[in-house]
Amino acid sequence: MAGRAWRLASLWFALFSIAIALVVVSKALFIGWGIGIQAIDFVGISGHTMLASAIFPTAAYLALHRHSLRLRIAAAGGACLLGLAVAISRVVLNAHSASEVIAGVALGFLVCISFIVLSRRLQGPHLSGAILLLAFGLLFAGLYGERLPTQNWIKNVALTLAGRERPFIREVWHRNAGQN
Repeated sequence: MAGRAWRLASLWFALFSIAIALVVVSKALFIGWGIGIQAIDFVGISGHTMLASAIFPTAAYLALHRHSLRLRIAAAGGACLLGLAVAISRVVLNAHSASEVIAGVALGFLVCISFIVLSRRLQGPHLSGAILLLAFGLLFAGLYGERLPTQNWIKNVALTLAGRERPFIREVWHRNAGQN
């Protein structure tokens, strides 16, 4: 059982790490070098949206691992609505453009779907759904109110690598594009 659990955890870690790296690189490219897509107002993949779109459906799928595949996939599909709710909130709060949250949703769902497809070959461990839900509950309770300064970390690394003192800013980027 322990070997199967480690294989599942390793698979999740690999897929999730690739997605995190894509989010970080997309944001750093804009912050440090002004690389984005002005036509669709894209300056980086929405990390919050990617996280929600990857984690919630995967957690639902894993929590019901003793049930039929059909029920597990239905639960994951239902949990996708949480990812979409986060995406909508990011646009409503003006934290991201529609293109950035669409990219976040697509990447998060890709992580989840890839995990589901690839993990079926591994025949995962027999964990209690209640234990998984408790673990996620404790994780979220522990993070409640805490804010990691990830955006500052990305900004500092991007500026250092680009040799710049100031980051590119969306509003200035658009204003300068209108002058060209």
